[in-house]
Amino acid sequence: MELSAAISSFLTHVRVEKGLSPNTVTAYRQDLAKFALFAQKRKLALAAVSKDERAWLVEKYPNWEQVYGDKWDVIIDNVNSNNMEATLPETLPWLCSTCHLPACNATQSRDGTWRVRDVQLTYDGRIYHFCTNGCRQIFWKDRDNVNHETLIDRFLAGQIQPMDVGGILGYMGLTPDVMGDDPDYEAWTKDYAGRPAEGLAAAVQQ
Repeated sequence: MELSAAISSFLTHVRVEKGLSPNTVTAYRQDLAKFALFAQKRKLALAAVSKDERAWLVEKYPNWEQVYGDKWDVIIDNVNSNNMEATLPETLPWLCSTCHLPACNATQSRDGTWRVRDVQLTYDGRIYHFCTNGCRQIFWKDRDNVNHETLIDRFLAGQIQPMDVGGILGYMGLTPDVMGDDPDYEAWTKDYAGRPAEGLAAAVQQ
């Protein structure tokens, strides 16, 4: 899917299906338009951390490498080792109750350890979980419109059948005839070809 089409589909989703307020939808549209322009100028792949892009991220966000670098290294090494299975999730992700994206943003504690923080909110007798304080704030301000079950909520409630990965993909319309590998993998992981691999990727190479 082209980036412009993906953005249009997302905006329709949050406006029609999630019923977000006009101001929230406008904010999403403006931010995504800026991102699309940036991606077009730099000819970025939809999901990539080539060496040039990695350098840019470190320049703009000095702690990016420390927070995300090793995670991308695992993906890169496994792709270059043709171990695609190791790039796939092993369990259901914890989804934010506002953006419905996986809550996996690790932050550093005072003792130096890194952990994913559970930002919670109790509302109408239920505990909701969020990826950031920002998403928690958006939910509270627009709670009557954004209070929708996540995909994982529906799965655990038995609304998705069969209750396995195939059932989830089918529920989302990701049937075998439309699925495929990430088309951008080869475009940016080749920057790292030949680099010594670690972990699962190293085991495949041996």
